[in-house]
Amino acid sequence: FDQNIQGYLFLCTNQTQKECFQKKLFGLTANIGAGLSNKHRDAAFFYNIDSKTLFGPFRAASEGKWNIDPTAWENVRPLIFPAQVSVHWDRLHEIKTAYKKWKFLKDGNLCKLTLEQTNALKDALEEASPYDPNISQ
Repeated sequence: FDQNIQGYLFLCTNQTQKECFQKKLFGLTANIGAGLSNKHRDAAFFYNIDSKTLFGPFRAASEGKWNIDPTAWENVRPLIFPAQVSVHWDRLHEIKTAYKKWKFLKDGNLCKLTLEQTNALKDALEEASPYDPNISQ
């Protein structure tokens, strides 16, 4: 990853994590996603608010769009996440209890990260434990 690349934070729960990995799709609510200017190849990070685990780094495989998959996350209706981006990855890592080090992870309205936040998460994840989303958690 380039040190000057834009980064975005996407949230999930224990209910939505598996589907996000299977579909390689992250989503945001309309009010948070309205400002999503995610571009192809930007950095993305994934934070499970239930397990307090940070995953990444990911790369945007598409620009941020509305309703790439309108049926995504049907198990959590009436919540909907229409602002979506497709992602891909080479090697994934995880950091448990990541909120202890990065307090901004607790901000449920945060999406676009600063350059400093992006680089801090990217660097820490590259040194963290490997994670395989194909192994059931």
